[in-house]
Amino acid sequence: MGATDGDVEYDNLLTHVLVNGLGFGALSTALPVNVPPLYLYAATFVVLDFGVVNTYFHVFTGRSHGFVQNPFSLAIPAAVLIAAAGVRYMTATYRQALDQMDLRRRSDRAEHPSYAGFEISRRTRATFYIVVLGGYYLYIVGIIGLSSYVETFGVVSTAAFAGVIYPLGYVPIAVDFVMQFASIQFVLPVQLTKIRPTPAFLDPRNLGGFYPIGELFKRTYYVYTAGLLLYLVYIYGPPLTGLGTAAVSRVGTVEAGFFTALWLLGLVAVGSSMFTVHRLMASEKDSHLSQLEQQLHDIVTNPYDISSAKLHDNPEVEQIQRRIEQVRSMREYPTTVNTSLQLLVSLLAPEVINLLLNSVS
Repeated sequence: MGATDGDVEYDNLLTHVLVNGLGFGALSTALPVNVPPLYLYAATFVVLDFGVVNTYFHVFTGRSHGFVQNPFSLAIPAAVLIAAAGVRYMTATYRQALDQMDLRRRSDRAEHPSYAGFEISRRTRATFYIVVLGGYYLYIVGIIGLSSYVETFGVVSTAAFAGVIYPLGYVPIAVDFVMQFASIQFVLPVQLTKIRPTPAFLDPRNLGGFYPIGELFKRTYYVYTAGLLLYLVYIYGPPLTGLGTAAVSRVGTVEAGFFTALWLLGLVAVGSSMFTVHRLMASEKDSHLSQLEQQLHDIVTNPYDISSAKLHDNPEVEQIQRRIEQVRSMREYPTTVNTSLQLLVSLLAPEVINLLLNSVS
C-alpha cells in the first residue's frame, strides 16, 4: 500500500498544497517540538481571526471583539481546529483500517489501489473548494448583504475575513474534512467491492474480519457529528441565551436548512457505506456457502435422499458441515449489535436537537 508516515500520506489533501506552499511544513520542521504542519496552519488562521483582526476590530473601530459581541462565535475556531484534527485522524485511521484488513492476502485480484486510490482526488477537492468558496461569497452578498456585512465588521476586517482567513484558511480545511469523510463513507466501500476481500470466517467477532471498517465508519461519523453540534451551538446559542448580538449570528430558514442538509449528507453517507459493505459481505457469504454445498453434494452419493445419505462417521462430511456452520454464523454487517445501536442514536440525535432548538428559539 505504501508508507503511512511522513508528508507522503497527506499528498492528496488540498491543505497539503497550501500548508507547504505557505511555508508551514518548513516551520513545523524548525520548531523544537513536534507540531503537525496542518495544526500550525489551522492555529495561525484562528489567531489571525480572533487574535489580530478581532483585536483590531475592538481597539481601532470602536466595535466589540467578536467574542465580546457573541461568545458563541468561538464555535468557529473550535470547528476549524476540530476539522484539522479530524482530517489527520481520518487519514491515519482509514489507512490503519486498510492495513488491518490485510487486503493483499484476502484477495486474488492482481492489483490493489494505493492509499490514494481510496480517496477523492485532489482535482475533485479543488473543484469542490471553488464551489464552496463561491457559495460563501454568495452568502455574504446575497443572503447577508455586502453592505450589512461591511457595516458589521468594517472594511479592513471584511477584507481580512473574505480575502484571507476564510478562502485560504477555514474553507480549505473544511473542504478536506468533508472530502476525507466522503472518501471513507463512499469511495472506500466501492473500492472494497471491486477488490472483494474474502471474509475471515474464523473471526471471533463473527464479522468476517470487517470489524476495522465498521469501526472506521462509526468513528468518522462521530467526528462529523462534533462539527454538526458546534454548528448548532453557533446558530442557536445567541437567540437562546441572549448573549450574542451580532446580526450575522441569527437563526433563520437558511441556517436551519443548511444544518439539515449537512445532517442528511452524514445520514446518507453512513447508510450508503454500511449497505455497500453489507451487500459485499452477504454476497461473499452466499458464494462460500454455495461452494461448500457443492463440495458436500460431490461427496455424498445421493445428496437429495436424506434417508440414505451417510452423514455420520464420515470425517470429510463432518468437516464440511463444520465449515458450513462457521460460514453461516458470520454476520452480514461490519458492526456488532451494540455498535449499531450507538451509531443509530448518534445518527438521529443531531437533527432531533436541531428541531427542538428551532422550536424554542
